[in-house]
Amino acid sequence: MYSVREMTKAYPYGQQVYRFLLHNVETGILAATEMIYQLLVPEVGRTDVVADLIVVGLYLLLTKHPEGVLFV
Repeated sequence: MYSVREMTKAYPYGQQVYRFLLHNVETGILAATEMIYQLLVPEVGRTDVVADLIVVGLYLLLTKHPEGVLFV
């Protein structure tokens, strides 16, 4: 159900996670991932769905920055 909603609405949560991670690249992707996870779980209500959304955001981040060093 959540996946269908994401697809039909142009991935709003996936884009939100991507933008959040993009703005926190300098401070660390893992810390930013933990923070967005904590913010989205109460809003979405399911930890497994939030984990999937974070994977989408990480995929977008990594594919748009193929030459960058994101994990230090």
